[in-house]
This record gives sequence, C-alpha cells and structure tokens, in this order.
Amino acid sequence: MRLDRLTQRSQEAMQAAQEIARDRSHTQLEPEHLLLALLEQEESLVVTLINKSGADASQIRQLEIEREAVK
Repeated sequence: MRLDRLTQRSQEAMQAAQEIARDRSHTQLEPEHLLLALLEQEESLVVTLINKSGADASQIRQLEIEREAVK
C-alpha cells in the first residue's frame, strides 16, 4: 500500500494503528488497530458518523480496549 496516496488524516491513522500494534507487541497490523486509531483521532469523521448513527464511539473504543486486554 502506498501511504503517500492517502490523505494526511488517513496517513496519521495508519501511523497511529502501527504504533498501537507495536505497543501491544503485535507483529501484524489488524483492522482492530486501525479502528482504535480512528476512534482516538480528534474530530474524526469515523467518530462523527458512529455517533450520528446512534451508537456511542467512546463506548465502542472502551469495549475494544477491554476486549484486547482479555486476550
């Protein structure tokens, strides 16, 4: 994947996802890492869309953190 073709915000999310994976000693970048990175981005379109759909992005983020802690 050519990261230079992504928007700045997308590049930041990918970098954050890689850091999350690295911090957790994971050798592969998984969708869960990207989801968490997107949920942590300030003024994220993902957070806005989730919240507008009636779900709670902060609750999803917390559930993902807890799910990972159980592994």
